[in-house]
Amino acid sequence: RPPRSTPSNSSAASDVYKRHAGEYTVEEGDIFLDLSLVREDFEADNWTVIENKLLLFDKEEKSIIQIDVDSKSTKVVAGGERVKGGGLIAAAGNRLFVLKEDELLVIDIQKSEVIDQKEAEGWQKIIDLVGFSSNAYLLDSQAGQIWKYRGFEGGLSNKEDYLKGNGYDLSEARFMAIDGAVWLFFSDGQIIKFVRGRKDSFVVSGLDKPFDEVSGFYTDQNLDNLYVLDRKNTRVVVISKETGEYQAQYSWLGIAGAYDLAVFEDRKLILLLTEKKIYQIKIR
Repeated sequence: RPPRSTPSNSSAASDVYKRHAGEYTVEEGDIFLDLSLVREDFEADNWTVIENKLLLFDKEEKSIIQIDVDSKSTKVVAGGERVKGGGLIAAAGNRLFVLKEDELLVIDIQKSEVIDQKEAEGWQKIIDLVGFSSNAYLLDSQAGQIWKYRGFEGGLSNKEDYLKGNGYDLSEARFMAIDGAVWLFFSDGQIIKFVRGRKDSFVVSGLDKPFDEVSGFYTDQNLDNLYVLDRKNTRVVVISKETGEYQAQYSWLGIAGAYDLAVFEDRKLILLLTEKKIYQIKIR
């Protein structure tokens, strides 16, 4: 694994925020869950969200676990040789998608069994995977396309182009999020919105400083905002999906050690993933 810095070990819940022009400073990190309590050697490489559950993937241990956000109860949903060589994961409905170098697995979460697999066809450089409404979407930065696999009862359809019209330069695209529209985050900090495969108007405004070393980008159909995990600036930035305007930012030094985020606005909760712990920040 690449070396990653580790946030403060303080588990004391902190409600200390300093508010100034929508800026909140978290003085001490609050641990949401210590993953070693779930499984001794578990170290999360990435995760995905489905409803009120987190799915975390430890590639070395070849294990994917599910955590209920409310009860924090856990269970193993996949593991062993089935997921060996897997990288990114995503979920939609009752399906878990596991991306390997040369195939996409579809796993029934309830039954913990593979129900379909799609071989790589025309893939060039897949850098993100998102599940939405039973479908799987693959962001191919080199091909300049988002491959869409439609979900049906038996698995997934063959891939089709999501993006319509003239070719798009996605070489600097880094992250994708879907809430009906498709949102792409680029390495220069630009966010582009696509609706039904075509570029839609969206401009970010009001940032006090540009993004630097972003490691997470998140929204879903239940959220009003976009959330950007800006590691080098040790902050989570909140942007309105409707207007593109800056809404707030949450600063904490421990963010330097986080490499993904998930957000539950109804629970006023931002979760930050590290290898061994999940930290939480309360939305104000």
